[in-house]
Amino acid sequence: MPDNLPKTLIGRVGFGALLLSLALSPILAGYPPGPSYGADLSLAAIRCLVFLAALCLGWAPGEDGDRPDLRERIVTWALRGAVGLTVVSFLAQSRFLTSPVLLFASLPGTLDWLAFGMTTALALRFARGRAAYWLIGALLSGAAVAAVVSVQEYGQYVQAGEPERRAQGVFFGPNFAAGLMALLLPVAVALLLSVRARLPVLAIGALSALMAGALFAAGSRAGLAVTAVGLLLTVGVALSRRKRLPAVFLRTGAFVVVLVVLGFAFRGPLAQRAEAAGREQSGPFRSWTWKGTIAMAQAHPLLGTGPGTYPYVYPSYALVARTDLAHSSYLQMAAEQGIPALALILVALGTALLSGLLRLWDALRTADGEEIATLSMAGLLGGLLAGMARGLVDSEWSVLGNALPFFALVGLVAGLRAVGSAATTKVAPGSRPADPVLAAVALIGLIPGLVGLNAVRQRNVALEELTGARTASERDAALESVRRISVWPPDPQILFYAQKREEAARMEPTGRRYYQLARYRAEQGDLTGAVEAFRKSTGVEPTSMQAWRRLAEAQEQAGDTEGALRSWQQLAALNEGPVGTVRAIPEATETHPAFAYAALARDAAKRGNVSEAATLYDKAARVVESYAATPALYQQMELATAATGIDIAGRREEVKSLYRRVMEEWGRLSTAGADERAKRREETLERLEKMIAPPAPGLN
Repeated sequence: MPDNLPKTLIGRVGFGALLLSLALSPILAGYPPGPSYGADLSLAAIRCLVFLAALCLGWAPGEDGDRPDLRERIVTWALRGAVGLTVVSFLAQSRFLTSPVLLFASLPGTLDWLAFGMTTALALRFARGRAAYWLIGALLSGAAVAAVVSVQEYGQYVQAGEPERRAQGVFFGPNFAAGLMALLLPVAVALLLSVRARLPVLAIGALSALMAGALFAAGSRAGLAVTAVGLLLTVGVALSRRKRLPAVFLRTGAFVVVLVVLGFAFRGPLAQRAEAAGREQSGPFRSWTWKGTIAMAQAHPLLGTGPGTYPYVYPSYALVARTDLAHSSYLQMAAEQGIPALALILVALGTALLSGLLRLWDALRTADGEEIATLSMAGLLGGLLAGMARGLVDSEWSVLGNALPFFALVGLVAGLRAVGSAATTKVAPGSRPADPVLAAVALIGLIPGLVGLNAVRQRNVALEELTGARTASERDAALESVRRISVWPPDPQILFYAQKREEAARMEPTGRRYYQLARYRAEQGDLTGAVEAFRKSTGVEPTSMQAWRRLAEAQEQAGDTEGALRSWQQLAALNEGPVGTVRAIPEATETHPAFAYAALARDAAKRGNVSEAATLYDKAARVVESYAATPALYQQMELATAATGIDIAGRREEVKSLYRRVMEEWGRLSTAGADERAKRREETLERLEKMIAPPAPGLN
């Protein structure tokens, strides 16, 4: 196997930065961009590492190696085309950087895709020698840390008597933790079946077991299914080899036994989901989300809405409750960057997969390839297949910790050779820069990457001072510090905390920002302005039950009874349509419809329609009763939102007060069924009182 490791200092620095970015990406970059997730600093650092690697390696002298063949060139140019269209989309949507609208979201999204393209190009360059195994080692080291954290987390759940909880580890959610394991477990198993020395076998076997445990602990059924496909390809190739067949059979059998044991030990999340199969709506919710995303892509077919803008634009097209991710990498890319960019990515992925399959077939047919190289290729192909399949049902490319390893695998699969006798044309070492275009683009990306890194650091420091203030004087000083911050691109979160809500809404014209602006205006006594802002909020996010409720209440306060009634009717209609009946987490009851039914019941009672009023009061009561019966696991999930500033205790008091009023008004309206209502009232209020209490303010 050729030694294609960099020989110069600048090349070694670049290669080290590449290895570091691949190893750290799952550990530090398991969350989407955005201040609400709190991972922007680490995301920016990983991007800068990739740009640094590309800059150094782009100008490092070329090493001995094979010239890229036609399939590799297709992968390279298709990816360059997709990344180029992403940049064009960014420039077009920002009016060549003259419009600040959503610039804070589209710039990180563009930098992410630059990083993906560079990672693929560098992985492809180093796929034809020993350097490939350094890259694989970096990927597996990151996966090892992620797996350990997931397994430890699940162990804590078991100790706490909650074995049904899904472990997410270092990731945004359990599905993304499963996505990384699905991507890299076939690679680890390929090495397990091919290495010879005993110590590496034990180490890789332990790693494979940890990753399998993390996969089961995540409780992702799709993750398990696609991992099985990748593992079947890997093991099938291993068993078809004639060399060292007994050892392969022995290790395969041992791994299957380990899988069975781990599947039993970590069965809680999958067992819980199997029990909830009749109630779970993950599939239908995804289906409705895909329909809305397709509508978004059809409305912006050429250049999309801009990279990274999906969470902010999609709510206008949503048919069910809003979500920040499309639950499909392919559809989200079509919506954000346009259909042509997606088509080029599909060409790149399809060509890489075909190239890997043909080379693997070549190795198996001729039987003259190195054993470890052949099985490594099978593992990489299995991982790529699993990753491509995961992209169908989750937005893996929106999370840097999943996307960077995926695109590294694309490059490795496209370039890895398993047959040592392939006739190739050599390039003289040091004859020319490896890729000056890559170096130039990396430099262009590194500059805004470093600027963004500094901006995030400034923002985080200022917001920590603000949230940590305990006295009025400390808060005023921190607020003044926030107001003085000048970052590029402008950050709506800073503007919000600096009480510049109008500017924040102009920069991020979303339902959330208009809602915040409306609440602020209402607090200032500007009911007309509040109603206007609430209307804008429901206009850009028509499925937001919370915004419709607050609009109706503001209209009532402003004396617009007819307008309020229409808003209450719209909220009730949402609850009875797909928004209310198809929810990502059906166990987490939305309480806003109870307020709508109560208001509509009062209107019906005023009109003398006792039967309609009683029906509506019953609907309002049942919403609260369903909320009171929320399982403990989902109560904990609700309490987790308190960390984002939501007043859970205040919200529950509102619900209790509404329920008491509903039962009293219903009782005055009709005495029929009074005993049953009294029993329901007593049981519901008791359950509400027994719900897990939120932490006291100021306590961790």
